[in-house]
Amino acid sequence: MTKLSPNGEKMLEYGQGLDKVILRPTSWYDNELVTDKGESILARYDTRGVNELRRLGVVWSSEGHSDLVHDSIDAESGWGLTRLQSDYPEHLRMFFLSLLWRCAASQKFEFADISIPEDDLEYLRFLCLSGNRGNEDDFPTTLIVMSTKGDPHNHTPRRVTYPRPDGAGQSFPAANYFRFYFDGLVVLMGQKPKDADLLAETKNNSVGFDKSFFAMSVPYERSAQRDNLIQIVKSAIDQARH
Repeated sequence: MTKLSPNGEKMLEYGQGLDKVILRPTSWYDNELVTDKGESILARYDTRGVNELRRLGVVWSSEGHSDLVHDSIDAESGWGLTRLQSDYPEHLRMFFLSLLWRCAASQKFEFADISIPEDDLEYLRFLCLSGNRGNEDDFPTTLIVMSTKGDPHNHTPRRVTYPRPDGAGQSFPAANYFRFYFDGLVVLMGQKPKDADLLAETKNNSVGFDKSFFAMSVPYERSAQRDNLIQIVKSAIDQARH
């Protein structure tokens, strides 16, 4: 989904686990993960999922990205909400489930942060092989849209924890997600099946079952994604100098 330019420039890869910058013609691909039949299944999920993301306008490469309406915008942080209407929520669901399975099943070091218990991994494999969406509380998924466009780049998926604010004298456990980023879109996926607590908290933003749902939004210039990219570039420059 991420193209640096129409000229086919190679991508620079740098980060934890690498002692130098590498050039790649495309993003990460594990050619030892599936058979030809498995590849055709994943290709179908990719095609349908990406088409629906572009139709919704939530990725930078979609024609309708600038037409999204962002409401309830916080003046200080820039965070807001955008209502989305998906014709095929099942296509989004299977695309995201397949991404999670690929990263968790792969032995590539870029995906080392994405690990789940063997039973959960086998359950994910079954869902991807059968086309079954599972239950809504299995790996609940929400979206963060970058409402303005920024520098084209990829970012390896990683494990993240977001603190929950205390309320009414109660202390709530932190929310744990797997965080995916591509083409101006952040996808947050719960780390386990049957996560009813996480689904209850994110029900209105849950992706993959209801046709109508909300996505969070933030300008790229005020996003953690931009800050992370700046730090990665600085680190790569410092490494190259030494």
